[in-house]
Amino acid sequence: MKRLFIYWLLFFLFSCTKKEKDKPVVMKILPDYPSASTVEYFNGKLYVMGDDATKLLVLDTNFNAIDSILLFNYPDKRITKNIKHDIESMMILSNDSNKLLLIGSGSLTPYRDSVFIVDLATRKKESKAITDFYNLAKFKGIQELNIEGAAHTDLGFVLANRGHLGWPKNNLIFAMWLMPDPASMDVIQVKGISDSSSFQGISGLAYSMRNDALIMTASTEQTASSFADGPIGKSYIWIIKKLSYAIGKAELSPDIVIDLEQIDPVFKGQKIESVTILNEANDMLRLVMVADNDNGSSTIFKLSIKLN
Repeated sequence: MKRLFIYWLLFFLFSCTKKEKDKPVVMKILPDYPSASTVEYFNGKLYVMGDDATKLLVLDTNFNAIDSILLFNYPDKRITKNIKHDIESMMILSNDSNKLLLIGSGSLTPYRDSVFIVDLATRKKESKAITDFYNLAKFKGIQELNIEGAAHTDLGFVLANRGHLGWPKNNLIFAMWLMPDPASMDVIQVKGISDSSSFQGISGLAYSMRNDALIMTASTEQTASSFADGPIGKSYIWIIKKLSYAIGKAELSPDIVIDLEQIDPVFKGQKIESVTILNEANDMLRLVMVADNDNGSSTIFKLSIKLN
């Protein structure tokens, strides 16, 4: 009887593990962490930053909080909107794999015109103003800055600038580094899917070097400025294939558009803010995404997609 019970227990645990692995979407609410706006995977850990948070949150791949790094001294959990640095994107620096680059959105000078470099080994932080770089982006045609995504690519690195109902244009900024060098900056508009009811703005970036594919998150939000929040609509994944051929084009359009609500109704009402690649095999990508629903908490998701 005891042996039978052990067999039953092992079968139950195996079944639970298999069910979890086979789930198309894994979701977890982070009730004590506000406004998740960007996520990056590195060396077995997930790094999450909120646009008004004081700490960089560190998770394992099962979404358990294992550490945090204080970035900003502020008495409350959330930094006041008119003085926050509005970190909406981050990426690991390719020339120093222990350093994480966090980028202010540029939507309000001078508070949001800085980048922060965090050494993940020593936990030391340094900051640098990039106002001249952002001014060059405006000169290149970006009417209103709102940097929401960043990724390393075969072309250097790329930033995503999100539009809004008042200025309905999404742009990718290709550059070699955050220097105001006109020769090394290229701005290309991204055309989304047609939807007359709302504008879909790019909210996050990740790059698959194996497939030369740019993975973008996009969402609708009823706001007419780069500063204000608005009611949340739908969220999507956009994919541009063969990104290396993008430079020199007047505009780009996603080759693949995925309505996240059609994958799982759990995405209804979720404002997806960022995406990172957990692992990839051929044309199958395992992604992690975060959502900020403007209620003081955050939500994190895991799902798999195919590029073909």
